[in-house]
Amino acid sequence: MAFHLIDSPARTVYIPEGDGGELVKRLRTGERSRALFRRLGRYGVSVYENHFRALEQAGGLELLEDGSAILINSSLYGEYTGLSLETDLETGLFTSYD
Repeated sequence: MAFHLIDSPARTVYIPEGDGGELVKRLRTGERSRALFRRLGRYGVSVYENHFRALEQAGGLELLEDGSAILINSSLYGEYTGLSLETDLETGLFTSYD
């Protein structure tokens, strides 16, 4: 079944929390359907391209072949606060000079 997503200046990041975790597993296995994306919509957060790139560069996203993005750094999402765009917190390279 073919479908078309509406073009938008924002990108969707799927949050594998609660029932969204099972839906994300189905997405990872290659399942693509209108019904799946409709259900995933409840677990998707739209972010502008610059925030998307920041999340990607911080290692917070898993990108699938079809362009879908899954949040893999759960510390960037809170049930009450939503998706944090403060990706520079707790990310970086730390070097020890022993």
